[in-house]
Amino acid sequence: MRALLVAACLLLGGCSHFAEDDWLGEDKALHFASSAALAAAGMQMAHDRGLRGARQARFGLSFSLAFGVGKEFYDSRSAGSGWS
Repeated sequence: MRALLVAACLLLGGCSHFAEDDWLGEDKALHFASSAALAAAGMQMAHDRGLRGARQARFGLSFSLAFGVGKEFYDSRSAGSGWS
């Protein structure tokens, strides 16, 4: 599992350009709040399907991560605002 995580970080680490924004800007707070809300929604969906404990948490994390990575890929296209 650790090797898969390292490989994913290396493969997904590059991008075409970086956004010109502050690391502590307002959008970062919005990213955090959105991710937290999506993780909570994912955990509730997992709970409704009978998952508990670590499996429920992994599902919530994966649910939130899928949306976040998708948004960053969308932003990384040439007409987008860049990875942030």
